Amino acid sequence: MKKVKKIILGLLAVTILMSTTGCYGSFSVTNKLYKWNGSVGDKWINSVLFFGLAVFQVYTFTLFVDGVVLNTIEFWTGSNPISMNEGDSDSQTVQSENGTYVITATKNKFHIEQTVGLNAGKSIDLLYNTNETAWYATDGLETVKLAQGDINNNQWVKVFYPNGKMEEIALQ
Repeated sequence: MKKVKKIILGLLAVTILMSTTGCYGSFSVTNKLYKWNGSVGDKWINSVLFFGLAVFQVYTFTLFVDGVVLNTIEFWTGSNPISMNEGDSDSQTVQSENGTYVITATKNKFHIEQTVGLNAGKSIDLLYNTNETAWYATDGLETVKLAQGDINNNQWVKVFYPNGKMEEIALQ
């Protein structure tokens, strides 16, 4: 799983580098969460919910997904993979000081492979399981659940940390 962490840190560095050159994107996942947060109740409930989502790093997770994967793909391809149909695919090559990565987005999946650099040939997949409403990361040997939620019914979101800790956030 250390390889996965290195790839994720590399992609985070790529995102930071890309943001300095004009890659901004629409932050669609974060905006959807923010809009949902603002529609739950009155200003007091919305404020408390926002605080809970921020403290338990749900916004951090959505910003990471938006910033590292979705916005980068949107910048290079002009389309956002969150709205992809079955069979659609967007792919891009991203270069950083740590190497070159190819990111391929298909419906409910992001495949990230380092093609040049210390971990050339290594890859990670970010998978969305619609039955569980959960995001997973896998390197082919180990699969780790990143987040799970029942946002459609406004019930809860769970964030899973690398140290095994899990935070559940009640949305109502």
